[in-house]
Amino acid sequence: PYPFANFEGIKQFRAIQRKRNEILIQIAVNESFRNSAHILGKARREIRRVFGEDMEVDFEILDAIPKNYGGKLRKVISLCNNKGQLSNSSNQVSQKEEVHCID
Repeated sequence: PYPFANFEGIKQFRAIQRKRNEILIQIAVNESFRNSAHILGKARREIRRVFGEDMEVDFEILDAIPKNYGGKLRKVISLCNNKGQLSNSSNQVSQKEEVHCID
């Protein structure tokens, strides 16, 4: 599902799964982005509808989403493998963010 369809001002997004039940949504916006509380609330409800009500959803509003070392923009990054451990893809997220995965 694309929870930001039909919302003006959203240029890009990236979903980062930090834990089994925790996701960070990075959103790159432009100057026409308005009514952010309404948009983010609606997106949070849709994400929880799809992934479960216990899913913790956080948002980070950015001017641009940084690309990975290969110059690509990954839309979805999971920092957990199927055992709930940190994945090797953790270098795709800023070094200042500390991430711990739990089962």
